[in-house]
Amino acid sequence: LLSGATHAVVDDAGSADEETLLHLYNRLALAGASLLLTAAAPPARWGIRLADLASRLRAAPVAAIGAPDDALIEAVMVKLFADRQLVPAPEVIAYLLARIERSFDAVRRTVEALDRAALAERRTVTGFDYAVPAPPAQPQGTRAPRQARPRRPAGPRAAGGR
Repeated sequence: LLSGATHAVVDDAGSADEETLLHLYNRLALAGASLLLTAAAPPARWGIRLADLASRLRAAPVAAIGAPDDALIEAVMVKLFADRQLVPAPEVIAYLLARIERSFDAVRRTVEALDRAALAERRTVTGFDYAVPAPPAQPQGTRAPRQARPRRPAGPRAAGGR
């Protein structure tokens, strides 16, 4: 299975069989290959029984990936709007940012819903004068997006434009 592999990924490694994980670790280490383990908790909280595996994982670097902050959510939102040739005003982005769930999926659904509503009504989305229906299958506790701005014409941006 791993013949010639230079990289391996184990998802939900905290629930993997310890002996199998130890053998995988050793085999990849001997080959000079890399191993990426993902889990909901760091290895120190897995309750590892095999001392050799526990020792190896204590020596490995650990990184936590937290929820995206407002700056990242905003950057993703602006990029997704730009991908659809929508250029919302900064106040529209701020309005949406204050009301949507903090996830990339929520940003994607919001941008899709705004674009879909504008296309369905054959009009541009401007300022705060256009209500958009909530995106489908929106998780409970999130708020629907409300506004965005007109589509920008295709082609190079004008000097000083956004």
